[in-house]
Amino acid sequence: MKVLPFDEFPSEVLASIEGVAFDMDDTVTREGRLEVAALRAMTSLAEAGIELAVASGRPTGWMEVVAHQWPVDFAVAENGATWIWKGASKRFLRQRFCSDEEWALLSARREALRADVEHTFPDLRLSGDDWMRLCDLAYDIGERQVVDPLRVAELDAFFRARGAAVVQSSIHLHAAVGDWDKAQGLCKALERNRGLDRGGLKERWLFIGDSGNDEAAFDFFPWSVGVANIAPRLATMTYPPSYISRGERGSGFAEIAEALLAAKAQGRRDRGPL
Repeated sequence: MKVLPFDEFPSEVLASIEGVAFDMDDTVTREGRLEVAALRAMTSLAEAGIELAVASGRPTGWMEVVAHQWPVDFAVAENGATWIWKGASKRFLRQRFCSDEEWALLSARREALRADVEHTFPDLRLSGDDWMRLCDLAYDIGERQVVDPLRVAELDAFFRARGAAVVQSSIHLHAAVGDWDKAQGLCKALERNRGLDRGGLKERWLFIGDSGNDEAAFDFFPWSVGVANIAPRLATMTYPPSYISRGERGSGFAEIAEALLAAKAQGRRDRGPL
């Protein structure tokens, strides 16, 4: 699949977008910090009435803070396992992808898998934010330490042989014992709490990301954009984004937001006064 420059994104489609879903690490952050350009872009989109959903591999506890502090409507955590959103009462609520009964079984399986990794890979370390996780396992391969790619591949194969779903971000290798992913988590969150069906999401939502754990969302959303720092990974991706921005990380996100808002403004001018 050929990835097109974002400059070629159809302006009429941009004008019709009602929501933007996006990854966090290295899509709107740099070295773990939210970039100012991205925060300004989020604020501008929110003020224009565009719904925002951030979907990250980060833990549920981390994304609780994001939901409270960022101008987003939904914060999806652990690659789709949970999400935090503001209900009609303005209270922040948390939901899980699976039922309480399923979650109890999956939690036991997750802990058994963790013990197996500790025994087989004593040199590898869980992510520094593991204590805030509820559903997945995440191993640090590039945030606080750099792990040899061959060792990462061994861990990947270890998880897959035990039936876990594996995705890799720019900093972590994630293993999930459930059947969620970012696309499925976003769909469930928006179906349950906004009444949006999957067809509507595909037509009127845009997804922005930068790495392998975004592939499910790149595959699901026809209108998807990778920020420029995704370029080195494109050759190995099964489901790349449809378009790629000129700018990296927060600058790329801001570039996309600016074009979206400009297309909507132009659409209003073309329609003229009501």
